[in-house]
Amino acid sequence: MTLEQIIAGLKKGKVAPCYLLYGEEEYLLGEALQQILDVIVPVADRDFGLFFIDGGNEDIDLLKDHLLAPSLLGGSKIVVIKNTTIFQSRENLGDLIRKIHDNIDESPDKAAKYFLAFLKVSGFAWEDIRGAGWQKITNEQWRKAVDEDSGGDRDKWLPRIVEICENQGWMSDNIKDLSEQFEELLDKGLPAGNCLILTAEAVDKRKKIFKVIDKAGIVLHFGAIKGESATGETFKLEAQKLLGRNGKGLAPSAWIALGKKTGFQLRPSLNELQKLISFVGDRSVIEEKDVEEVVGKTKEDSIFDLTTALAEKNAQAALLALKAMLDQGMHHLMILTMISREIRMLL
Repeated sequence: MTLEQIIAGLKKGKVAPCYLLYGEEEYLLGEALQQILDVIVPVADRDFGLFFIDGGNEDIDLLKDHLLAPSLLGGSKIVVIKNTTIFQSRENLGDLIRKIHDNIDESPDKAAKYFLAFLKVSGFAWEDIRGAGWQKITNEQWRKAVDEDSGGDRDKWLPRIVEICENQGWMSDNIKDLSEQFEELLDKGLPAGNCLILTAEAVDKRKKIFKVIDKAGIVLHFGAIKGESATGETFKLEAQKLLGRNGKGLAPSAWIALGKKTGFQLRPSLNELQKLISFVGDRSVIEEKDVEEVVGKTKEDSIFDLTTALAEKNAQAALLALKAMLDQGMHHLMILTMISREIRMLL
C-alpha cells in the first residue's frame, strides 16, 4: 500500500488500529507521519487527542493509559512512538555497531540510543558492562552475541559509549525489551477510534511484533535513497512540493548554489530551503545571492576555519568558528576532541 492510498482511506474514515512507518529515509518518513496526523487529528483536538512517546524510553504503562482509556472530551486518541527499537533483533547488531561508530563523535546522544538498542537485543546486561565491566567480556562471548562483528576494535569505542551513557544517568530499567508487552496490547485490540503509530529506522520482519502489526494494521517502508542522482532527484521533487505550497520558485543558479552548500542531502537541504522561503518574504523567486547570504557554511568549512585559527593563534577567529560549529549542532565533545588534537600538534 502506498502513502497516497493510505491518505485516501483516512479521508474516508478508514483508520487502522496501528501503523508502522519504518526506514532510513528520515525526512520522507517524517513527512508521511505529518500527512497522516493532519488527516486524522484536527489541530483543535490535539491537546487531548494526540500523544507522543520517545522510542528510546517507551513506558508501557503510560502507553496503556493513553490507548486504553477513553478520551476526556470524547473522540479518538492517537499515540505516536517515534524511533522505537522493539523491531530490532540480533540480525541488526552488526548494523547497530556501525551506527554507533558513525555517530559517536558528531552525535553521541544518537550513538547512545543505538547502544541502548544494541543492549536490548544482544543479551549483555548494563549492570555487567558499565564502568570497567566491559573489559570482562571475552572474544568468545562477544562473537557468540554478535556474529557480524569480531569485536577486535571494541576497546576503542565500547568504553567511550559506556561513559556517554553513564553521563546520561542510565539505569538498568532503561534496558528492557517490551516487544512481548506490545504484542499482548495489540492482540487484545484497541478501543474503536484509538490508534497507535510507530516509527522505526530498522526492523526484523521475522519478529512476532512485526507480524502482529502487519496483520492488524498498516506497514509502510521508506528505504534509503541510493546514488547521488536519485538523491538529487528526490530532493528536487520534495523541494518543488515545498516551494509550490509557499508560492515560491528557485532560480537555476540558486539550485546549484544550494547543492554546493548542502550536497542535496534531503533533510539538511529542505531545512535550508525553508529558511530561504522565510528570508525572501514576498518575493516569488529565490536567487543565488539569497542562498549565499542565508545558507551557512558547511560543517567541513567551519572545522577548517577553527583548526586554521588555532594554528595561527587567532583567538577572535577561533571563537567565531566555534560559534558557527555550535550553531550547526555539532556536539561539544567532538569539538573538544578536535581542539585537543590541534593543540597537541602545536606543542
